[in-house]
Parts: sequence; structure tokens; C-alpha cells
Amino acid sequence: MKMFARKFSKQYHLRKPRAKYIYVCCSLSFLLILITGWSRPLPTTPTSAASMAVEESIQPEPKFLSVSKETLLAESQPLQSELAEAEGEHLEEPGSDAVRSEKLEAKQEREARRSEHMQMEREREAQQSKHVEVYQEQKVEPESLVKNVRALENPCDGRRVYMYDLPSTMNTDILKNCSGNLVKWLNFCPHHKNHGFGAVVNATVEVFRQDWYGTDAYMLEVIFYERMQTYSCRTSDPAEADLFFIPYFAGLDALPYLYTDSKRELQQGREVVEWLEENAPKTWRRHGGHDHFYIAGRTAWDFCRPLTKVNWWGTSLFNNPEMENTTAMVLERRPWRDDEVAIPYPVGFHPSTSATLHSWIEVVRSSPRKHLFSFSGALRPHLTISIREILSRQCSEAGNACSRLDCGKIKCSHEPEPIYTSLLQATFCLQPRGDTSTRRSVIDSIVSGCIPVFFHEDTAYTQYHWFLPKDYENFSVFIDEKDMKDGNADVSKILGAYTAKQVEQIRERLIKIIPNVLYRHPESTDLAESMRDAFDLTLEGMARKVAQFKLSTGRGIATLS
Repeated sequence: MKMFARKFSKQYHLRKPRAKYIYVCCSLSFLLILITGWSRPLPTTPTSAASMAVEESIQPEPKFLSVSKETLLAESQPLQSELAEAEGEHLEEPGSDAVRSEKLEAKQEREARRSEHMQMEREREAQQSKHVEVYQEQKVEPESLVKNVRALENPCDGRRVYMYDLPSTMNTDILKNCSGNLVKWLNFCPHHKNHGFGAVVNATVEVFRQDWYGTDAYMLEVIFYERMQTYSCRTSDPAEADLFFIPYFAGLDALPYLYTDSKRELQQGREVVEWLEENAPKTWRRHGGHDHFYIAGRTAWDFCRPLTKVNWWGTSLFNNPEMENTTAMVLERRPWRDDEVAIPYPVGFHPSTSATLHSWIEVVRSSPRKHLFSFSGALRPHLTISIREILSRQCSEAGNACSRLDCGKIKCSHEPEPIYTSLLQATFCLQPRGDTSTRRSVIDSIVSGCIPVFFHEDTAYTQYHWFLPKDYENFSVFIDEKDMKDGNADVSKILGAYTAKQVEQIRERLIKIIPNVLYRHPESTDLAESMRDAFDLTLEGMARKVAQFKLSTGRGIATLS
């Protein structure tokens, strides 16, 4: 650089100070060219704005950024000294104001450019730090998202159940008073045996001799309690649980309040709440009870007595403000209540092996249906809303097309053989409302492959959302009971209009639903993997309900389908 300055000075006959000044200017210019050359990106092929943004975010820092500020200052210090010396010598020259002004402007421009480069360096460092922070934040996955991924590996994720260890006075001790101590005229001791399935059926036909029981419709609490003992997704650690099961025998505990002159109807369930508040306040209050459930093995109407009513049927369990967020599994729900879920009535068939289940399904599929429709159940002349007398009359008028089973004469409740023998011979089964909208005969009808005929939506359609398909017309028939009362509906003509092919298609859809409404034997092994029964679907539905609550309140992500 010095040689270039000397040659330039000799060629143009410049004095030494000017030559020195040229040397300094050339040196600084060369340094600036190096700096700006390194900081300017190489030309690339045109890309989209999105790809340019991505490339900018991951682009390595320019090489000049790897040189420390101290190094740059050290390298430029001699040049600055020589520049100051040259400027000092030049100040003595006459007519140098314009030149000096030019140099000052050039210096200011260089300083501004240097400041601009330093600012760019700071901004680029800050931008890269920001990208690192964003990347680290994205790598820290929410717990609910991790659980969603793990659900693919572990079927229990999202469905782990913790069962409280309630005092036995709230569940199993109630069974010890089964022989008339709760209600004098009621002895339910035979019904809670065999895991709540009741006594084994003394059948006369081979098909009813294996896995058939005299199951009572109101033993649902015992059935769930027994099944939960061996549930594969049960956890002993409440911190791991997604659901909390309160093993309170609400329906059996309500018997003294329903059928005696007890004055404690308004108090049912208070001792359960007190126990939870004292022994499990953390889990009980964590979600306000929304992740808790219990079985109340009766219709909801037995538990919804207003707190202000004295002479009123039922208890006030469902009106207890401390229990309002918990979910009650009942035999029949009030359709407008989200905290009540109807689950299937327990019927007499509880398969213990897949062979037994498939054998029964083949019986259902191949059974000759010699009657167009069947009507079973006692008449309800005292009920103005009942259409049973109308159906009974039309059944009689239909002759052999209708089979009639009078449960007022035959003990149907704990003898499944006569019921299913009748249902297996009919194509359609009439399901009118009784004392309440639902009846166990609906489940009997499905299990026997007898296409149910409903006359009111609350008999099934508004009840079993977790167990039946939404397209109700594909597995059942609906005739409005208003048309029956007005004399505008002839059951025999309506059902007779279905073709054999239509009937076969509906029955096949019905057969697919059979496992959904059964409660398998808790000691079964192969069915534990291959069959999702009413117990499994209840817990899956409850898990979805809790996940949806957490999503709506911002406490988690709904991950269950």
C-alpha cells in the first residue's frame, strides 16, 4: 500500500504529506471494502418470500461477525493515527478548507457506516437469540399433548381410574342388610351374588345354561363395583388418575328413604361429601368434582326430589349442591341434564368367553322368526300416557302375527329364559313407555336381535348416546305414540311393509350393537381384549366428557375420540 502511495506521489509530483494522506485513505478504503464485501450476501437464485424468511432465520452469521470489536479497533488504530497526523500537517496548507470539509464528511460517512454495521450485528445476534428461544419453547411439549401421543402406545392414557376407599357402610355393608333390614318386604340377597349377576339360571334349554343369570335390574352398583376390582386401567395413585370413581351404592342406600317413613330423604349423600372433603380434599376440589362419577342404579326420578318439597317421591341426592358437578350413571336420565348419563339395564346374559358370545350371536342370527312382532309386559291402565292397552288390543287383532308375553302372570324379572324364547321368535319387539320412559325390555330386545319399535324418543334415543349409533332408523323403528292414541297408526301394517332384505340389514346392524349393552363376566380373559362392553363404553364416555370439560375450561386438551 505504501509503495502504491509513493508511485502515485512521484507520478503526480505530490509532496510527502499529501502522499502520506493518500496512503492512509487507500488503507482505510481497502479495509472498508473488505468489511462491506464480507457483510454483503452472495447473489442467489430467486426464491419465495417464505423460503427467504426460513433461510434468513437459519443463515449463519457473516464471517466479519466472528472478529471481535477489539480486533477491529486495534487494526484500525494505526491508520487513524496516521490519518490524524496527515490531517494535522495538511491544516497548514493554504486553501485547504474545502478539502478539510470534504475529509470530515468522508470521515463522518465512514463512522456512520461503521455504526450501521455494528447495529446490524446487534440486531442479527438478537434475532438469532429469538429463534433459539422459539425453538426451545416449541420443543417443550404440553403435558396433554405428550399424553395424546402416548395414548397410541398405552390404551389406559386418559382413562386411568382411581377408586376411593370409602367406608364399607357406604357400599358393601349395605348388602349385609339384604334380607329385609332395609325394606321389610324386600329380600335381595340372591341378587347380589356372583358379582351382582344373581343366581345361575336353572335353564331347560341348552343355550341358556352357560353365562345366564337371574340378574336383577337394580344391581348395577354391585356389578360396577365388582368389575372395577379387576379393571386393567385402575390406578392406586390419585395423581395419575384421569377419572375418580366414588363406589357409593346410591340406589341400594336409597331403599329406606323410598319405601319407609324415614325423614332423612333430603340428607342422602351428605356423608359421602363429608368423607371426600375430609379424606381427599385435593382430588375432590381439583376440578370441582367434574372428573368424579358414581353409579345410581335406578332411574333419575328416584333422586331428584326438590329440597323444598315434603310430600314428594324420591330423595334429594341429585339436588345436593356439593354433588352437582359429579356425573351420575343411572338407568334413566332426565334428557335435559348433562350430569346424568343413562347406561344399559343389566340383563341375564354375561358372557365369560368369546366362544359363548359368538355362539349366542349365531343363535340370534339363525333363529326362525315366526311372528311379525311381539309385545311383552304388564298393562298400565292407571297411566293416562300409556299406550299399552292399545298395543295389546292390536296384538290380539293381529292373530298369529303377534306373540304376547304377559309378565303379570309369569315372573319375568329374574327368569330370562321365557323372555328370550319369546323374543327370538319375533321380528319386531314393541317397546312402549311404562311407569317411566325406559324399560329393561329394550336391552332384552337388542340382545335377542328383535328389532325394537319405539313410540317415544325418551325410551332410547335421548338416553344411550354412548352405546347406540346416532342413526337410530338403521337399527329400530319409530311410531309416534300420539298417532297411536289418535288411532292413526296400525302397527301390523307398518311393520308388515318392511321387506325381508330390509329386516335382514337392520338385524345385522342390531347384532353389532349387542356387545355394547352387555356386562361381561369380570373373570373373563379373552373377552377383556376383544370385547368392549357397557362397562368399557361407560368409562370411555366418561373420559371423553372429562377431557371435553378440561378443554372448555382451558385446563387441558381433549385428546380422546
